[in-house]
Amino acid sequence: MNNKETKIPENFDWEFYLEYNSDLKLSGIKTEYAAKNHFINHGLKEKRKYFDEDKDYEIKKTIEEIKEQSKKFINKNAEKRSDTNNLKNKVIFTISTTNVFAQTKTLLESAKKFNPEYDFIIFLLDEPSEEIKLEYSIFTLDKLSIPNIHDMFDNYNLNEFCFSLKPFCFKYLFENFKLERVLYFDSDILIFNKLEKLNLLFIEHDILLTPHILTPIYDDDKIPSQKSFLNSGLYNAGFIGVKNTENSLNFLNWWSYNLEKLCKVDLCEGIFVDQNWLNFVPLFFKKVGIISDVGHNVAYWNLHERKIKQVNGKYIVNKNTELVFFHFSGYKFDDKVSTHSNRYRFKTRKDIVDIFLNYVELVYKNGQDKFSKIRPEIKLPNNSNGINLCGYVNQNFGLSRTCKTIKNSLHDLNVNYNINEIISPKHKYKKIINTTYKNNYDKNVLVFNPGDEFKLLPYGYMSNKYNIGLWFWELNELPKTWIKNSELFDEVWASTDYLMDVFKRSIPDRVKVKKITFPIEKPIKIDKKLAKKEFNINENDFLCLFVFDYFSDVNRKNPFAVIQTFMKSFPGYKNCKLIIKTQNGEEKDIEEIEKLINGDNRITHINETFDLKKINTLMNASDVYISLHRSEGFGLTIMESILLEKPVICTNYSGNLDFCKKEWCELVDYKLIPVTSELYKNIYDGDKDLYWADPIVEDAKIKLLKIYNDISHYEKIAKIGKEWILKNYNSNNFKSQIEEHLKK
Repeated sequence: MNNKETKIPENFDWEFYLEYNSDLKLSGIKTEYAAKNHFINHGLKEKRKYFDEDKDYEIKKTIEEIKEQSKKFINKNAEKRSDTNNLKNKVIFTISTTNVFAQTKTLLESAKKFNPEYDFIIFLLDEPSEEIKLEYSIFTLDKLSIPNIHDMFDNYNLNEFCFSLKPFCFKYLFENFKLERVLYFDSDILIFNKLEKLNLLFIEHDILLTPHILTPIYDDDKIPSQKSFLNSGLYNAGFIGVKNTENSLNFLNWWSYNLEKLCKVDLCEGIFVDQNWLNFVPLFFKKVGIISDVGHNVAYWNLHERKIKQVNGKYIVNKNTELVFFHFSGYKFDDKVSTHSNRYRFKTRKDIVDIFLNYVELVYKNGQDKFSKIRPEIKLPNNSNGINLCGYVNQNFGLSRTCKTIKNSLHDLNVNYNINEIISPKHKYKKIINTTYKNNYDKNVLVFNPGDEFKLLPYGYMSNKYNIGLWFWELNELPKTWIKNSELFDEVWASTDYLMDVFKRSIPDRVKVKKITFPIEKPIKIDKKLAKKEFNINENDFLCLFVFDYFSDVNRKNPFAVIQTFMKSFPGYKNCKLIIKTQNGEEKDIEEIEKLINGDNRITHINETFDLKKINTLMNASDVYISLHRSEGFGLTIMESILLEKPVICTNYSGNLDFCKKEWCELVDYKLIPVTSELYKNIYDGDKDLYWADPIVEDAKIKLLKIYNDISHYEKIAKIGKEWILKNYNSNNFKSQIEEHLKK
């Protein structure tokens, strides 16, 4: 057929050719190629009809006339610009680029005409012209502060990128304005009526979705088919309604989390941009309203079930439902209903012709001929303003858990960040969090101690950056190596008053030392009886617990005092149990503990690495947490126990005193003794004396028996401790410090 291509007339309509000559379809000819081939070899000779003089060419001519007339007329009846400092409690927004601004303006004019109780906002991705600035409330991408927005832009094409922004726009509006509800419309939608039915649905629902179809499309070779929606999703993301509730915010957080990396068109992976994620929403979230009214979101995909007619100047769908909004998805201002569909033509659907002609006229009067010629240049926020977070994010020990907590906080606070990973050879590694080698932002937050770990950093990692160190140390003096390496930092964060004092006494004055209270992830509380059952503990047994990592130094953690205190407190008490949970213990370590236990079957020593779920279950199983440490830089397991409303006994010394108050903890007396630990002798290269606390076992015994004899009282006051921690260690406190650094 290649040498006969020139014989195909310009007005050859292959779809009409097959429809009009129905015998061809019956013979198996279904594609454009096959239709043209048949026409050249047989149809031309047989004088078969290959176009309809009366069909869409007249519509095409009318459209071209409307365009020509509208070139001379650009609608200057601009919307009154909203005062974004004083928005109404209801907002309609869309996401746009300048090249589709005529459609955007048409949408907002139609929304304003019928629904003046709403304010109207455009999230514009490129630089707005002065004309656009004067007419509308414009928000640009820098307002959204989306984490890793540059990675998203690099990863997506323009359409995918636009779609990925929706949940972030919703969140920005709810977080910054006192709004009751927000509606999103694609810019190629035209509103024909009041949104009264949506307002009614919002009475009992938080999230509103429109299904693509409400009735079956039986299989044929047309597009769209039912199979199309298995790929693209059950619900159309061109409209989403969201009310300001906790349930809705959970939905937006979930949606934005998925769209950060998974907003592509990748049908093999089951992904169709932002849209097929909506399939899960009625399952995962409460109060989801499915809009079944046929007047909403009418488009090429549901024309099989919706007929339109005009009655007294209004459009009526299916005889008795007023048209609320029509979605011109895939319409390119020509004689095709949509580039995404071949199911309908204007000739066969004369009921929609007037709607399309009206839309063409409105859009061209709003400057389509001018705006459509502009090439959008996306204006991303400043690429340098953000944080490179560096630490052990894919391992499971104290520093790595702290690093993960900060990572989650940066994400929740919509701060731009990279996650740069270092790996400890001593700890188990499991790749869960995605990391990058990029460190393009101007601030580094390095969550590791300033010793040999520097060898793990890429060359030049800290050059020309504002470097912040988050260090944890347990003794009263810093190693000389740390003091020397502190010169590489602009700032060091201390998580407790104890560390603040140690750092300030040792680090040069040039380096700022600041106290921070980073957010603590609240452990999940589960039923104590069920948790005990998981570890074969009788529900009526009184369970004491201590958890530590041998890499953190057994002499500092001091499990020996815990075992001695338990034995002295409960001689022969069969209903009292103690679990010493450790990890990374070697054979000699285990032998030392077992020797002290001396066959007491009430005491269990578990030397095993648990996943977070299992360790959380163990923490929930306990009746009291005992930490008779000699020193703590922070004391994370102690804090987590208080957050689980567990009575706590701990040494009255070091970093844990920031949150272990006498009002809810039993603080054990001590005496200061020299540090004799081999681990710290190897780390510490200074010449000053080191000392730490040695808790007094007799005092610990008295306080453990007090808790045992009045457990309900101590569980009650533990709740006071929990509330105090949640008030003082939260995202708002941390956010103010992050924002301070981003302003520098």
